[in-house]
Amino acid sequence: MVIIAESEKAASHLPKVIYNWSRDIVVCTNGHQVLDDEQINSFGKYGIRVIDEKIVALVGQGGQLERIIFENQPDIERAGGFVEIQRKQATTFAQDLGCETDKVGGIVTDELGRTNIEGAYAAGDAVNFMQNQLIWAAAGGSRAAIGVNTDLTASFFDR
Repeated sequence: MVIIAESEKAASHLPKVIYNWSRDIVVCTNGHQVLDDEQINSFGKYGIRVIDEKIVALVGQGGQLERIIFENQPDIERAGGFVEIQRKQATTFAQDLGCETDKVGGIVTDELGRTNIEGAYAAGDAVNFMQNQLIWAAAGGSRAAIGVNTDLTASFFDR
């Protein structure tokens, strides 16, 4: 099993999770030295190797990984693995409206889906696509609906 991760968060977290499924793990950081010596030594105690060398190619047939070629290190054989994805919002719609966003482009809201723009609410992957699961999106939609209803009700009685 290989884990290709260029961030410290993924490179330090994923091996611990994957260790439940496989004891044959190699972490490749594609030339990025994101783990410190303590983390590398800790993984070594469990037989998890860390390779900081730049990856030149992923080789295989029929969509199946067989080998990883590095710039200055011998190739390694791997039959599969995980690749850290780089998440990014698909549009700038929120910013165009003037909504405050976090460092990865998610719309910042309160607990009821309210944005910093009055009358604008957000939910689901637009808010927190780090946890892009249907159940999180549905729960966020429900909270935002409560927020909309709460604000509409309050505005009606505040007239």
